[in-house]
Amino acid sequence: MFYIIILAVFFLLFLAFYLSLGSSKKSTVLITGPCESGKTAMLVMLTHKKMPMTFTSLSPNIEEYHQKVKSSNTFKLIDVPGLEKLRFGFINKEKSCTAGIIYVIDSTTFQKNIKDVAEYLYDLMTDETLARSRTPFLIACNKSDLPEAKKMAAIEEHLEMELTTLSRTKAEGLASLEGHKETRVPLVKNTNEKFTFASCKHHAVTFVETSVTSEDIGQVRLWLERL
Repeated sequence: MFYIIILAVFFLLFLAFYLSLGSSKKSTVLITGPCESGKTAMLVMLTHKKMPMTFTSLSPNIEEYHQKVKSSNTFKLIDVPGLEKLRFGFINKEKSCTAGIIYVIDSTTFQKNIKDVAEYLYDLMTDETLARSRTPFLIACNKSDLPEAKKMAAIEEHLEMELTTLSRTKAEGLASLEGHKETRVPLVKNTNEKFTFASCKHHAVTFVETSVTSEDIGQVRLWLERL
């Protein structure tokens, strides 16, 4: 009888441990980026395989995405509004259960908006929760089929330069604030170091070219299958 009780206790402990693993599984993928980059269109194309009529969102759009290889795996895809005053309120609610982030860039306006694109990406990549969780990023260079679109390699190179500059200026600004406790995770160890996505320690960052209007989002689906 004693051994049966012991076995029952071990079984219950194992069951509780197994259930806790399941409940802690990160099941959200955020689709975010600056306004008018094609986030909502990408969400609808991923989940419904059709082009939607889109507009600037003031609230998140949410859809379910089922992996093909592991059919039991389902992600909650959230299209986060691009408006600066809204986006981090939604991200902060979801970041603890975020399995990955799809950061959508408009390749045709990248050069004009490079500072805003880089600053938002910097805020995401240095977020303490996302960095400690080693949340992977997919940088989707959207509208790549258009003649005025900047090439993916050039976008990556320019973002590395901007993020290097941001890391330096942010560190210098904080150093001047007496008693300030930094909660962000720096992209580089020291301000003289050049940031590269390949050397990023807290996030695996993948770049792809996409065109939602041409239904060219196969690389996004492949990345989602690998999560």
